[in-house]
Amino acid sequence: LNTVQGNPDLEPINTHSFYVNYNTFNFQSGSGFYLYANTDIRNNAVVARTTIDENLLRRTTFENVQGNYNVNVNSFYNKKIKIDSIRTFRYNYGFNAGLNRNVNFNNDVQFASLISSIGPRLGVGLEVKNAVNLSLNYSPNFSRTTFNLDVFQNQSFTRHQAFFRSTVSAIKKWEWINTVNYNFNPDVADDFQRSAVFWNSSISYSVLKDKGKISLKVYDLLNQNTNAQRTATENFIQDVQSTVLQRYFLVGFSWKFNSLGSKGKPNNDGIIYFD
Repeated sequence: LNTVQGNPDLEPINTHSFYVNYNTFNFQSGSGFYLYANTDIRNNAVVARTTIDENLLRRTTFENVQGNYNVNVNSFYNKKIKIDSIRTFRYNYGFNAGLNRNVNFNNDVQFASLISSIGPRLGVGLEVKNAVNLSLNYSPNFSRTTFNLDVFQNQSFTRHQAFFRSTVSAIKKWEWINTVNYNFNPDVADDFQRSAVFWNSSISYSVLKDKGKISLKVYDLLNQNTNAQRTATENFIQDVQSTVLQRYFLVGFSWKFNSLGSKGKPNNDGIIYFD
């Protein structure tokens, strides 16, 4: 039902890559900027070429195609502002964007798909020295897949993600950490869970002159962990939601130690965990 035949006339694949990277940081003002961009151009890319005849017999071989490329840009800026001697405010923003073009065949007809995406990011934070550290980030992502053949339907997707983290250490020897991750996928089918709040929490107590730490951790406190995702190609749209480990508790003990050499210099250090 399916015959696969090689192609001895294939040309070698070659890729041209270009990238630029720029970053600058000012530690006195607490600001920093980062920019990265790269482009890959793939010549003579090898793709499968499949045809189906009137008897539903498939024949697959391989061809060189031209016009495959991808472009990615990533930028980020952060800034710290001292409110007073103990409080510091932080903010950051950035974005990532991409273009990915692929040439392929659909039943002996060549076509090209272009995936474009952009994802802005915004975050704020507040730190109270030796007491509280708070941060909140939000990053939506928008993507669109277009085809140069009318028989394929263009697709658009949106994904929202928000992340919150808090660290409270105001009481001596105690530390309470919470992380909350919110995901929203509005494009998946109605039978799938479109949104989920993933909340982890841990509380720890320092012992043995702060070299040891006893902790209690709760993963997925709300029991909502899910990873529903949508994938689209020229032939199908697929929604997937996997079964994952949900709420569980973990009691742990960690011990930090240093081993000193004969001259007083550390020659080995590490952390041992007993869970």
